[in-house]
Parts: sequence; C-alpha cells; structure tokens
Amino acid sequence: NDKEDIVRMAACESLGMLGEIKFIPELKKMLDDINGLVRLYAAEALLKLTDTSAINFVFDTFKTTFDTDARLKTIEIISKFGKKENIKLLETVFNDEKNELIKINIAGAILKIITREEKL
Repeated sequence: NDKEDIVRMAACESLGMLGEIKFIPELKKMLDDINGLVRLYAAEALLKLTDTSAINFVFDTFKTTFDTDARLKTIEIISKFGKKENIKLLETVFNDEKNELIKINIAGAILKIITREEKL
C-alpha cells in the first residue's frame, strides 16, 4: 500500500511474474486501487496467474476509457489473453477509432490473438 502509483504498479507486475497463486487475494484487492493503471497491472498479473476474474474489468476499461495510456495497456493485455471471440469487439473499436496509435495496436492485438489461437 505505497503512496506512489508507480510502486504499486511495479508490485502488481512483480507478483504476476513470480507466478505464485498465493498472491491472488492481494492482487484482487488492487483491482479497487484509486489509480486506473494500477488496476490494469493487477488485472494483468491475475491473468498471468490464470485467474480470469479480471478479464471483464479489462474489457470494460477498454470500451469506456479515453485515456491513451490506459487504452494501450488494455490492448496489450487483450493481445496476451484475449480469445478469438474477442476479435469482433476489437474490430468494432478499430473501425470507430480516430487515434492512429490505438488503431495500430488494435491491429497488432488481433494478429497476436489469431496467431496464438491457430497454434492451439
């Protein structure tokens, strides 16, 4: 519970990298953090630990936020953990998107999902 956002983000990322499911309860608490990026890092760590409870949070954030950094982070997470059935949402957002950087990242996420799903 550090005051600094960056420290809390790094803690979430580190807990996800450790791969220990014993950290899941702490990471779930971080989904309520005051900082949106901390919440996204917690969600990503949970997904790395195979806890899919945060996936809806990621998609809700993707659909509702206008913050470029948060949108890029959600796209990164979706590219790692999204499924083929999520591509339709990505395509819809891509078609309506004005920010070229976001569009490029969405296209990359779609490609990663398709490539990953084909390997399964």
